[in-house]
Amino acid sequence: MEEVVLKLAAVTKAFGPLKAVRSLSLEVRKGEIATLLGPSGCGKTTTLRLVAGLEEPDEGEIFEAGKLIVSVAQGLFTPPYKRNMGMVFQSYALWPNMTVAQNVAFPLELRGLASKIIREKVRGALDLVNLGELEQRPVPLLSGGQQQRVALARALVYEPDLLLLDEPFSNLDAKLREQMRVEVKLLQKKLGISALFVTHDQIEAMSLSDRVAVMHDGDIEQLGAPLELYERPRTPFVRDFLGKTIILQGTVAAKDQERIAVQMAGAPRHLSCLNHASPGVAVGQKVCLAIRPEDIAAQLSPSDGENALRGSIETCLFVGDHYEVHLRLDGGGLVFFYLPRGADLEEGRVISVKFPPERVSVWPA
Repeated sequence: MEEVVLKLAAVTKAFGPLKAVRSLSLEVRKGEIATLLGPSGCGKTTTLRLVAGLEEPDEGEIFEAGKLIVSVAQGLFTPPYKRNMGMVFQSYALWPNMTVAQNVAFPLELRGLASKIIREKVRGALDLVNLGELEQRPVPLLSGGQQQRVALARALVYEPDLLLLDEPFSNLDAKLREQMRVEVKLLQKKLGISALFVTHDQIEAMSLSDRVAVMHDGDIEQLGAPLELYERPRTPFVRDFLGKTIILQGTVAAKDQERIAVQMAGAPRHLSCLNHASPGVAVGQKVCLAIRPEDIAAQLSPSDGENALRGSIETCLFVGDHYEVHLRLDGGGLVFFYLPRGADLEEGRVISVKFPPERVSVWPA
């Protein structure tokens, strides 16, 4: 059985009439990056602050490495400095009047460690984040990426059980965000540390995480591995929040143990999908068909084969490494999909698109 370094049990937090977190339960396992992903206002940062001890819950319990640290029923609340957790804030929260080394040393000084041990630990933490040569540099003279590394070194310097990351890349430019994602992932694997990561950025969540908890309205909508959430969402919110999704309207025309056939509005034929991916719909029911744009197969020569629909190209957008094509179907629906650079395309051209049955899911309308 995998060791659990953090457990939240039915944790609730309200700010006046607003319930920011609603009876949320979650476990973070040893050595994994677990991510809270969701839009602004979903409760993810409040959850992280509850874990860190910066907020007190109204209900529920929190365990760190198997030890109860918060219990509303028992009146137990362990203050932040007694929790073995390191936190990297969105704003980095560095002291501008201190050097790099002084910033990293601060949490060790609070814990009363000897000066010699502090120097050794600070040097080791800065070496981990490739800032060993900048110990004496004032923080205001650092770049954004260097400040982010200082904040990370400060969070790691006392070897916490759990690293808490609150949108740590949001203040960096796109190229530096990508670089820091790789560095944090490599560092986490090297140290074997557990991390709870908060972000609204899907790419960050999918690329960094072992498991992702998609949050909505103060609770977890779905929890699982990134690929599982992307390919097998359980709710419309998760389906539409992760990546891009094409939605088409139709009516269930037939159904058996293997497939569901859907009559598209204005289309000459049915589209079918595998039944196991779309349970709970009945013949005659209004439904939505969902498919990812990268799963749509374009056929530049119009075809009437299985699960193929014709349409005319409305727009063709060149976005660097591929084209994003918007196609108006004969039945009136609009879909978009991707084609490689160099494809022979022009607006108004009639083509067909094929919807692989294993990639189409059916949802109640």
